[in-house]
Amino acid sequence: MYDVFASALPEFLGSLSAGLVIAVATWTARKLRARRTQRIESAPPAAGHTALEGGQSDVASRPYGEAR
Repeated sequence: MYDVFASALPEFLGSLSAGLVIAVATWTARKLRARRTQRIESAPPAAGHTALEGGQSDVASRPYGEAR
């Protein structure tokens, strides 16, 4: 019986570690994404630009001569 547990222990610890790594990576990615989104939303728009719905700028909708 001890042999079964001893042989299964490395596989169990490996799968436990893999789950932990995935959980930490997901948590970190969500935190970084939230921080980046918060930083972008709090930044003031550049001079001459107004933000449209969906985060697009109105400069792209102007003709080429007016965009300057």
